[in-house]
Amino acid sequence: MTALFGRDAEITAVTGVLDVAAARVAAPAEQRTLLICGEPGIGKTALLEAAVGQAGRLGLRVLRTTGVQSEADLPYAGLHQLFLPLLGELDRLEPDDRDALGAAFGFTDAEAGSPFRIAAAGLQLLGGSAAEQPVLIAVEDAHWLDGPTRDVLMFVLRQATHDDIAVLITTRETGGGAYGAGLPVLALGRLAPEAAAGLLDERTPGLPAEVRERLLGLADGLPLALRELPTAATDLPVPGAGPAVVTLTGRLEQIFAGRLAGLPPGARTYLLFAALDDGVRQDDLIAGRPVTAADLDAIVAARLATPGPGAVRWEHPLARSAVRQSAAPAERRAAHAALAAHLAGEPDRAVWHRAAAAIGPDEDLAEALAATAHRARRRGALAIAIAALEQAAVTGTDQTRRGDRLLTAVDFASNLGRMDLLGHLFEVAAGVDLDPATRNYFSWVEEAVGLRAWTGVERVPAFTAAVRDLRDAGQIDRALDHLFGFALRCWYSTMDDESRAELSTLAAELDPSLSEPRQLAVMAWCDPIRQAGTVRGRLAAVAAARAGDPEGLAHLVMAAAAVGDHPRAAELLELAYPGLRAQGRIGQLVETLGAAAWMYIQLGRPRDAEIVSDEAVRLGRASGQPRMIAIAALGTGAAAAQRGDEALAESVTAQMELVLAGPAIAHLRLVRATALLGAGRYPQAYEQLRTVFDPADPAYHPFIQHWLIGDWAETCRHLGRADEAWSTVAALTEVAGRTDSPGLDVNLVYARAILSDDEDADQVFGVALAGDLDAWPLLRARLLLAYGIRLRRRRRVTDARGRLRSALELFTAIGAAAWAGQTRRELVAAGVTVADPEPPAGAGLTAQETQIARLAAGGITNREIGRRLFLSHRTVGTHLHRIYFKLGVPNRTALADLLSRQG
Repeated sequence: MTALFGRDAEITAVTGVLDVAAARVAAPAEQRTLLICGEPGIGKTALLEAAVGQAGRLGLRVLRTTGVQSEADLPYAGLHQLFLPLLGELDRLEPDDRDALGAAFGFTDAEAGSPFRIAAAGLQLLGGSAAEQPVLIAVEDAHWLDGPTRDVLMFVLRQATHDDIAVLITTRETGGGAYGAGLPVLALGRLAPEAAAGLLDERTPGLPAEVRERLLGLADGLPLALRELPTAATDLPVPGAGPAVVTLTGRLEQIFAGRLAGLPPGARTYLLFAALDDGVRQDDLIAGRPVTAADLDAIVAARLATPGPGAVRWEHPLARSAVRQSAAPAERRAAHAALAAHLAGEPDRAVWHRAAAAIGPDEDLAEALAATAHRARRRGALAIAIAALEQAAVTGTDQTRRGDRLLTAVDFASNLGRMDLLGHLFEVAAGVDLDPATRNYFSWVEEAVGLRAWTGVERVPAFTAAVRDLRDAGQIDRALDHLFGFALRCWYSTMDDESRAELSTLAAELDPSLSEPRQLAVMAWCDPIRQAGTVRGRLAAVAAARAGDPEGLAHLVMAAAAVGDHPRAAELLELAYPGLRAQGRIGQLVETLGAAAWMYIQLGRPRDAEIVSDEAVRLGRASGQPRMIAIAALGTGAAAAQRGDEALAESVTAQMELVLAGPAIAHLRLVRATALLGAGRYPQAYEQLRTVFDPADPAYHPFIQHWLIGDWAETCRHLGRADEAWSTVAALTEVAGRTDSPGLDVNLVYARAILSDDEDADQVFGVALAGDLDAWPLLRARLLLAYGIRLRRRRRVTDARGRLRSALELFTAIGAAAWAGQTRRELVAAGVTVADPEPPAGAGLTAQETQIARLAAGGITNREIGRRLFLSHRTVGTHLHRIYFKLGVPNRTALADLLSRQG
């Protein structure tokens, strides 16, 4: 513990994390996780070792992994090391979880699938272990972990919300780096003067006073310096001799390099090879090289590293750095080439050494890197595949292949939802020689994903020409990818009709049978008015043909919603859900759930909207997809607005207002307007809605208008602006005559009823309520409320009561509390005594608890619920206990009975 001088507060923080896990009590991840960050030599490793020792005394099972720089490009190298003690427990997992991990670790040649499928399987493995014995995950040098391991760790941290798992991670990155979002960080600082002096005196007692003071001044509280500088005390700078030209880190590297200079040649060779690949076993380091036992003893004596039967353990990362920096560039390239030759049987290790040894362009090397990318993709390691494809693009000489490799890398980054990787790839593409069509495509994709400002439609003809070139070359799939990546931006833009028609027509031409889900999505996003009939006409047949393709079904969900067929979108979502979950397609699941939230809002199902929004946000955060979180989070706000929770709706919109721009702002206006309408605050609602219908306003959206025309009509009527609303209704009625959009049609029916004169109300409301509104319960309830108000104010009280009672039943069933409150007040005014409403079953549950309760009531086991929702079964069990307590039921049977009685 001598290296922990002055670290009492830090030890307390670490012990607190361990105590929470050891106590086996439910606690959020923030109380069971600590990211320990600080500069090299600050004492991170010493603190982690102390924690590991304490974990053993507390009865925690310790799982460890260490980031190794030379393994940063090897898929799941860190995860395999972490899970090594658990591999004997793989048989406990469900077959698809077991297969996913086996494929990720290279135990089989099977394709691992989505990286999130592997993360979900890892969560089940860890959760099962933690259920038997609390676990400490100890990660050292996390900044060197391979990307796939990092992604699994972050997913586990955020999803294992109630498991007895403590996590300690050390990293050089300030604030925890890639691991730090929303998790507690312990930033280690330099030791205080008293602690530094105490550590120096214990490590090197009896130093002359002058030397001691110089050491303390130069070390400046850095524990590694206090340990190593005394060995070079005769070479310390003299006070007053001028400013030091070498940083402390540089001086420590010099100390390690000085020790290297005194070693025999065999020892230096051994260390150089180990420094270039410290994941290589000792037998491989020695093979074919003049390394003796005396050389290994000399390395230990010089306190540079500890050779062993496995990988070399360095005294400190600066020692490894000193060895690398001491070698001449030609010497390093030769060593990399020798390692590549020796590791020929491990092509995914060897190829990176080949790349490091290369001097100029090399198409053969580029092909080898592309093959590594292919293998990484099969193992679900898309981040590694992206890195290999990037290197292949830079290294290769073939212009066409270079572009294809970068485009494939962009596809992978999009699938991961990693905007940081996309941005980096666009920078790489800007610096390499690409053919004009590929260059243009990169530019368009930057706009499509929002990484560049929207330049408008002037380049659409050139874009469609490039897509046609791909089609003519037989590259239909790539052409569809180009259009698909561009189309969503069309939905969120004020593109002219001619450009929309050009893009949607091109999509239709790519496959005249219209059997490809991406086609229908492109047509719906680019040109929903003109293409609604065609898209709707093909949904059923394409869905039937793609029954086993959850990705394709998810595209159909988006297509149906874009053309206003929200009931059909809800049906398709139920088909897509299970497959997306089973295949671990979390990236697409987040996107689909976010869109589904708005679909449920249109259908008047706020509780369902809240559930899918909540899950989209949670999974988006766990999987690192910030781009999709904003729209999904706004779905939570919209659900709150429909339920009458104005404070929550405003809180969400205020947060999202900081990140949304352009026509996407229309979603903000919708949320606020819905909350204001429910509260009867019509002047404020008018100001929100007006912007969506005003072509000069940034929030103008030509299609979200279809969702809001009924709200606009209601607001205008209450403010004496009926003529203004009638003008908009007339314009959209003309649009409705040219399209086939159930959503637009039903909202126009509502708008006309609201705007009707009193003498026409019976006929207009009668026709509206006689229509098929089963899929639109909120709209039916609002029609009943509006009609009941008309009748009461015309002194037809008896007729009014029936409509108002029906409206109240629907509002209560939906959970639209604000509108239910309005209806109760109208009933009281109509002379009806209204009892205080009984809260519906589950009213006090969170969105996630509601989701778990519904699944449990359906007879699904905790383990299966966990696998569906990417949670451990322990987390599910904890949630169920809370659900039982909140609802006052003892078990699943009673839960199912309660929920069935409440509908």
